[in-house]
Amino acid sequence: MLARVITLRFDPVLGSFDDGPLRNFLKDKEVLSIRDHFFVKNEVPYLAVLVTYYPHRPETTAPLVAPKKQPDRSWRDLVTAEELPFSINCVIGVPNAAIAMGCHPMSSAPTSSLLPW
Repeated sequence: MLARVITLRFDPVLGSFDDGPLRNFLKDKEVLSIRDHFFVKNEVPYLAVLVTYYPHRPETTAPLVAPKKQPDRSWRDLVTAEELPFSINCVIGVPNAAIAMGCHPMSSAPTSSLLPW
């Protein structure tokens, strides 16, 4: 457990105490308690804030990164070439629009079995 005193000066433009420094300090801390004390020095109001805290909040710590897994390619052993609309060799180098329209790579007309209408 740690403690820190932060003094906030009254800002007449805002009409309140500027709590920006306090917010910035607390954004990655786990706060245990906050105690405040108001005082005036040279006719300027101040607010002293005593914060007790733990250094890191659990939700702000970086999550553990799991090692990158290799993609599961076991499905390729279960699918035969007849079950695929095109063989992999035919699709290489074919524009995506031609594949989406159901055109065979070697013909100019769409194949009716692949069209949704």
